[in-house]
Amino acid sequence: QTCQPNFNFSGNFEEACVQNGTPFFVTSYGSNSVAISDARNWFSGAFIKTGLVIAAISAIIMMGTVGKVIADSRRETAVFRAIGAKRIDIAAVYLLYSFLLGLIIVVFSIGAGTLLGLWFSGKYSGDATIDALTIFNSQDLTRSFTLFGIDVSQLIRLAGIIMSAALVSSVLPLFNNLKRNPIKDMRDER
Repeated sequence: QTCQPNFNFSGNFEEACVQNGTPFFVTSYGSNSVAISDARNWFSGAFIKTGLVIAAISAIIMMGTVGKVIADSRRETAVFRAIGAKRIDIAAVYLLYSFLLGLIIVVFSIGAGTLLGLWFSGKYSGDATIDALTIFNSQDLTRSFTLFGIDVSQLIRLAGIIMSAALVSSVLPLFNNLKRNPIKDMRDER
């Protein structure tokens, strides 16, 4: 219901539009794709920042878990050291344990996130498609809008953050355990 300009009209253009019942003149400005691109960039930055905060919290929690495992197996570690295992061998065992723990978390988080994303997309994509077709004034009504997609670069970042947190969480407890005297650890009855 926009007032279409008539370039051959010599009278007052605004009065003619009001008389025709179309008092507004609407023109397109900008592009919706710019807004979508801005939103995507914002979400990408928020994802990275949130991931780093969650990784720091996870590393602290995992540090307690790995520290407990190392503390509970001090006697075994001392026995292995007494029969000739080097500190690097003991460190490799616990680093492998932390790596496998991180790998389990990566698989679980990607699997759970995929299932949750598919459920969310299945539940709300139909409504989003109708809204998108209306907002973008699409001529092709066969297009559909989906709320789920896999971005491999984001998955690699997520896996890297989780694996880094897992390995960082084992460093301090491992360092504290390896500097201990194995003889004293074998004598302790804790």
